Amino acid sequence: MEIERLVARIKRIKNKDGEMESVSLFFPDLEGKSITLSESDSTEIEKLFNQIFDQIIQQKKIIEFYLEDDESDLFSEVADDIILQINSEIRQSEFDFERLIEIYNTENIN
Repeated sequence: MEIERLVARIKRIKNKDGEMESVSLFFPDLEGKSITLSESDSTEIEKLFNQIFDQIIQQKKIIEFYLEDDESDLFSEVADDIILQINSEIRQSEFDFERLIEIYNTENIN
């Protein structure tokens, strides 16, 4: 199955005093989907996984993400861990994606 590499970036938003207001992991190739890293809401990650899986099935391509970030801080480490986990889940599910794509193609032919 073809692999498409997509970028993920960290958005750091600072207030007028230069203090960190919010930090998000941003996926420009997934309709601008983002996960807020500065808050602890795991439902965003679950929604992201669902969107990624839907895109893989629709585009019939395995997605692999890479982090594009110039800073080296705790948020970079957290984002890198999330990217590693997403890529691992995708690789582990590759066979299942192939089967789902076959089913999807069969249903759309009939």
